Amino acid sequence: MSDQNDSTESKPIDYLTRSLIFSFLALVIYILSPLPVLMVVELYLPEMAGAVEEGFYAPIVYCYDNFEWVTAFYDWQFELLSW
Repeated sequence: MSDQNDSTESKPIDYLTRSLIFSFLALVIYILSPLPVLMVVELYLPEMAGAVEEGFYAPIVYCYDNFEWVTAFYDWQFELLSW
């Protein structure tokens, strides 16, 4: 009989941990995506820009209008992309 060392076996990440990691990454991508996405939408589908901004990014627009630190972040991102 051969004894297997438990420390050398890799344990799979459980479902909850994978879900939390995926949710965190999706949130980060959502937070960082408005300006690049809106730039592309305005280039190729300018009539859809308002719908995308008012629909999909409505929570970010609300935070932008009501919180100074959110406004500062997106203004900085706006200057960085020089849009």
